[in-house]
Amino acid sequence: MLAKDALIVWTPNSDLYEGQANRGRVVVTTMPQHPALAVHPMSAGSSNHDWNEADNAGRYNLLQEYFSTMIHDDHIDEQVARDALAAIEDVKTAGLSVDILPDHSDKD
Repeated sequence: MLAKDALIVWTPNSDLYEGQANRGRVVVTTMPQHPALAVHPMSAGSSNHDWNEADNAGRYNLLQEYFSTMIHDDHIDEQVARDALAAIEDVKTAGLSVDILPDHSDKD
């Protein structure tokens, strides 16, 4: 699918979601998302204004932020995240870095 259409949903791999089948999973879909995917509490991509206003270079930067958040804040396995994000055809997700930490500057 194209980046402009990609909706990324995931469930953190944390104690809060212990026992839930979707814990630690990432899915890339389109809007409207399938009702079964509503179990994922986190979403990014085509549901966000910034994503819709960005070009592919801007979407790549946003995707790096989402990827960093998944890995560092939500403890998603790197390969799980990479495999799911590979569904985005027009952005080279292989270049996403685990060395970049999430930007928490806009959070209090």
